[in-house]
Amino acid sequence: MSPASDPGAGAVFLAFTSYSTGPLPEDILPLLQCPAIILWGTADPWEPIKLGRELANFPQVEKFIPLEGVGHCPQDEAPELVNPILLDWILERSR
Repeated sequence: MSPASDPGAGAVFLAFTSYSTGPLPEDILPLLQCPAIILWGTADPWEPIKLGRELANFPQVEKFIPLEGVGHCPQDEAPELVNPILLDWILERSR
């Protein structure tokens, strides 16, 4: 619940629930000029894992990691899973 009290959290929630007209991942990924990793919760109630697997087909995506039993916000729901994966990802690129 603590992220909900962060400054700007209300605006993010409003944009999400009103389906803002921001760019879609499939529009942005081709523009990305660096490698990407996708972590996707298998229990996401809004975005099916099938969509994540489709996004993983973009050449910029080097890794797709499904997180079993995790929902829509893995970084908030399971930081104990996400943080080590991201640290390893960063270290791999720092060598």
